[in-house]
Amino acid sequence: MYAIIETGGSQEKVIEGQVIKIDKLNLTPDEEITFDKVKFFTDGENIEVGQPNLDSVKVSGKVLKQIAGPKIKIHKFIMRKHSATRMGHRQKYSLVRITNITKN
Repeated sequence: MYAIIETGGSQEKVIEGQVIKIDKLNLTPDEEITFDKVKFFTDGENIEVGQPNLDSVKVSGKVLKQIAGPKIKIHKFIMRKHSATRMGHRQKYSLVRITNITKN
């Protein structure tokens, strides 16, 4: 049994017990979250596809911790102007364990 959920502008295929890395949520560790935007659900025999979402399926999870991704270095150089700019970015993520997929 698995479902496809939408969170943070991207879609994730989730199974119960799986740990996923998604864009940062403003939640503390050990806090529960419910994903309402379920796009697809199957239990092995039956398949349900949302138009655009399934209202009868809910996916719940538990936030494990907040992490930061690798540092990305950006270097811009403008020729003949003797100009250079250096920047960096480090994306923040949340680790979430999927605890339950329920169908009403």
